[in-house]
Amino acid sequence: MMEMAHLDKGLVVPANATISFAPGTMHAMLFGLAPEVKPGSKILLTFRFAQGDPINVEALVKAPGEDGSSEHMGH
Repeated sequence: MMEMAHLDKGLVVPANATISFAPGTMHAMLFGLAPEVKPGSKILLTFRFAQGDPINVEALVKAPGEDGSSEHMGH
């Protein structure tokens, strides 16, 4: 079973690299979301870097286990 860990120092993204987030692999878990944020809605995420401009990404909100995985149930 995979173990999740908080990245205290962030994620290193080399210049010109592409990072993909997906259920069951590297992904972002968001906490303390407003109650109106429901599965199926979309939210805007802003990724900030030590160097370079921020990048805005629209993300689809999914409920735990919605991707067919039960790995995160109970979080």
